[in-house]
Amino acid sequence: MQKKYVFSDNEGEKNMGLKERRKKIMALMLAACVAGTSTVPVTASDISVFSDGTNAEPEVFDSSDVATAADTNNTLKDVRVIYVDATDRQIDTDTIQVPSSATSVSVIKGEFAAPKGYELVTVGDILIKDNGSLILKVKPAVKDIKVTYVDAESGDVVDNTTVKVSSDAKKVSVVKGKFDAPEGYELVTFGDFLIKNGGITLKVKASVKDVKVIYVNAKTETTVETSTVQVPCNATSVSVVKGKFYTPEGYELVTLGDLSIENNTLTVKVKAIPKKVGKTVKITYKLSKTKKVIATRKIVVDKKATSIKASSIPVPTGYKMVSSGNCSVRTRKITIYVTK
Repeated sequence: MQKKYVFSDNEGEKNMGLKERRKKIMALMLAACVAGTSTVPVTASDISVFSDGTNAEPEVFDSSDVATAADTNNTLKDVRVIYVDATDRQIDTDTIQVPSSATSVSVIKGEFAAPKGYELVTVGDILIKDNGSLILKVKPAVKDIKVTYVDAESGDVVDNTTVKVSSDAKKVSVVKGKFDAPEGYELVTFGDFLIKNGGITLKVKASVKDVKVIYVNAKTETTVETSTVQVPCNATSVSVVKGKFYTPEGYELVTLGDLSIENNTLTVKVKAIPKKVGKTVKITYKLSKTKKVIATRKIVVDKKATSIKASSIPVPTGYKMVSSGNCSVRTRKITIYVTK
């Protein structure tokens, strides 16, 4: 922008020397630049130093000639910035420079610096306090990461979600009881997990609960036996299927289908199996992976039988048959392998 000069005739300044008038003009021009004004008040005699050959003398410009402009115009001042959290706890401090006449500071998110690991909460035009400080609220900077839940046995994806972590976090701490799992599941993996490709993968298993099973003689209404069965934690009924649901030795199921769980108890009616003339065979149930014995029972088979189909042998409730084909009964002992 071209500077405008306002002329006035000041008799008292006509006798100023060349250097003094030149120095005055340079100081006024600098002050105008700093103030942002387009008007520089000078006298006619001041201008003559540039047009009047009789007064002009060759002179080397000296920066000290205009130093008085900076000295007499204090253009900037220091402001102490105090960063506090939501509880007004001091997080950090900084110092910025603003025009000496400023009474407020414009705080714009993304343009105004915040402490490392934090982001601004306070934005806008913030007043400078009387003690020359600026109070700004901040909060920890966060980022979203993806959490993928997979079934610990099948490896199938059960669910996905996102959680917020510190913006500079490289791992996530998974603590039992504090880190959420999908509904109906519980975490299997715990500890610190590295964030890879913006996410972590956690293994889960179906949450279960124990339900008491009461076997009642359908004819006498007396309790034959009690046991427990594990079902999903949100289950309200249990599917009772002949040949798959455990029954007391010497009895068979009477009630079949989906039976309601009441007071965390399942009542199943059974009846006595007429005794057969045959031979007794002891069944030992083992886990297919660990070979651990989980149960035993006895069954009666035809006295002439040399083998029976594995599929005809009932398995404990909550387990699945792994064994297949025919099982020899010559030794009157059979081992059946099962899995959860």
